[in-house]
Amino acid sequence: RVMDKSYYFNDKNVLAENEQYLLRKQLSEDKEVYYNLFSEISIIKGRMEEKMFRKYFEKIWVEEQNEDAIRVSIILREDGAYVGNITLRELNSKTPELGCDVVRRYQRQGVAYDALRLFMRQVSSISKIDYFLARIYSNNEPSLGLFQKLGATFIGKEPSEYQAFLNQLKDKDDENYEWLINLHPEMENIAGGKFIAHYKVTYKDIE
Repeated sequence: RVMDKSYYFNDKNVLAENEQYLLRKQLSEDKEVYYNLFSEISIIKGRMEEKMFRKYFEKIWVEEQNEDAIRVSIILREDGAYVGNITLRELNSKTPELGCDVVRRYQRQGVAYDALRLFMRQVSSISKIDYFLARIYSNNEPSLGLFQKLGATFIGKEPSEYQAFLNQLKDKDDENYEWLINLHPEMENIAGGKFIAHYKVTYKDIE
């Protein structure tokens, strides 16, 4: 059965809630707070002019609406503050990909752990899932620690996007690859120094 995005939310756009958090559909009114979060987590923000980065974000914002994914805003019940978002991709898979980002000022306060527990419990109750997949950079210690706390187990890895780019360049255009490596000899070490780890986690794994 194909999962419709609206299936996850009630008529008030809420996926799940408890005394601390409200997990609701990401709405157009969240765009600016989501932009602030997107700016905090982006690895290219510091390399682009503000106008260009905003233009890039606008493109991503539109593309994300059409993805096979749901995006959920994490709202604090206490004061209505937007504190982060959760993404679930490949909705019709039995191993959908789970991701979570938290606004910097609310990090290291248990937000991601509590919100993901709430999210996984609800999604697992309405959709047949073998496990949630998490893809995490090997040097992202906070995220690795978070998913290990959630009971995740390591199941494999893939090259970083940076390494994949270099591999592709080497295969297709060896001359330009050699030129690039001669110009920036540190690139291979940087690219090879981290990978994307794959973890699986289910709600029942959480103590």
